[in-house]
Amino acid sequence: MISAYLHSVTEVLAELHERGFYADCSGLVTDHRRLTGPQDVFLAVPGEKFDPRKLADDLLREQRCGLVLVDYDDQRAYQSASVVPVLNLKTMLAELAFGYYETPSDAMTVIAVTGTNGKTTVTRWLAQALNALGRKAAVIGTLGFGAPDDLKAHTGLTTPDVVGVHHILHELRQAQFDTVCLEASSIGLEQRRLACVSIDVAAYTNLSQDHLDYHGDMAAYARSKLILASWPTLRSAVVNVDDAFGLEFQALVKSRNVECVSVGRSHGADCQLLDVAHLENGQRIQLKIDDALTQFETTVIGDFNADNMALVFAVLKQLGHEARNILPALSSVTPPPGRMQPIGDKPAVIVDYAHTPDALEKALQTLRPFAEKRKGKLWVVFGCGGDRDRSKRPLMGAIAAEHADVVLITSDNPRSESPQAIVDEIRSGVDARLEEKVRIEVDRVTAIEIAVCSAEDRDVVLLAGKGHEDTQTVGTQVIPHSDAQCAQSFLARRGAHA
Repeated sequence: MISAYLHSVTEVLAELHERGFYADCSGLVTDHRRLTGPQDVFLAVPGEKFDPRKLADDLLREQRCGLVLVDYDDQRAYQSASVVPVLNLKTMLAELAFGYYETPSDAMTVIAVTGTNGKTTVTRWLAQALNALGRKAAVIGTLGFGAPDDLKAHTGLTTPDVVGVHHILHELRQAQFDTVCLEASSIGLEQRRLACVSIDVAAYTNLSQDHLDYHGDMAAYARSKLILASWPTLRSAVVNVDDAFGLEFQALVKSRNVECVSVGRSHGADCQLLDVAHLENGQRIQLKIDDALTQFETTVIGDFNADNMALVFAVLKQLGHEARNILPALSSVTPPPGRMQPIGDKPAVIVDYAHTPDALEKALQTLRPFAEKRKGKLWVVFGCGGDRDRSKRPLMGAIAAEHADVVLITSDNPRSESPQAIVDEIRSGVDARLEEKVRIEVDRVTAIEIAVCSAEDRDVVLLAGKGHEDTQTVGTQVIPHSDAQCAQSFLARRGAHA
């Protein structure tokens, strides 16, 4: 029967090494469902709904792991000598992972991007551009981790859990990456999933309503973003100052005597976005930085993507790259899957992850000129997630009806809620004068079919909300679903070119 316990990270690391567990041949695992065998060390920390410590002896007996560290509880006893109690294990997870994986972030340049919208796009473009500039850059974020065009899947969280983050950083360092561009979500920052990561550069995109089901209100949501502005290892920051919170983020960075570069359309920004010209196959972006005018063309569409591009330019400049080298690197970047992703041309179908009021509005505003050039209508198919922020539902209904010609309200991961109830809440925000634009189809596949097959060749159809996702969660069922694949199938049926 085991009664003694370890007190410190130093003691735990010494115990692991004495038992033959090292980062190069074994891993720390916090989810028992992800254990792969005796080479793994399971960190059994009780959660809100489940206490994995009760599984410790069984997991060892079944050889699903080789060692279990348990959060110490004097009421529990274990049979196996391979169960090691640790006092306050939960509070030392970050420092333990940092030490076990041999301080991986210290050996790389780490750029953390936060903000409501644009994190996935900005991290991808930064990594793509840095690779074109001769660095070896990786991404950690919503879509996975690794080289930007060859991502490996992880837990599905925008920011993985703290042990997972350090494990991934270790893998990336072992693969000779010298730079990591990671997404720092508000929830990830609040839950300290990036604790002990040596972040060198912070980038802020924007702030609008999201995750209020978790944070409670916008003030709390904003405070979570400010955690990054006061990061202890921060050497510089690049901040979009076109919203009030950006100015607050900038002020906090400067108050710590950390270098801060401002980006935006507003006069006085260090990197000012002067003009965006819409071209047939993209846009031309004009910037003013260090009193010099710079312009370049890109195949990426959307005013908001011009803002993202300006932010990326400023970060690259801050890292020491010259404008004449940055421009060709930026011209070659491509959007992530499910971010303004074109699927077909007759009608033009666009898949986008826009799932917040601000993102939906910007996506529709971006596509309106495109639809007008084609002399067609602008359609939108969207829903809102179940068991998430309900307050945004009527807002998104109002935005869709205001900016689109035809609106199909449908399901988007209803989870445990009634799909019809969610749809009704969305519809409640639609102005009575615009009701005739709106159709209801709770089944998402059918809604996409109606839009793609009913639209005329010259129309533009936006499938919003799911983006890159390949499943739909209804109740407790996780059903395979891809907006892009649905669109391709229905385009093929009507004889269009997908």
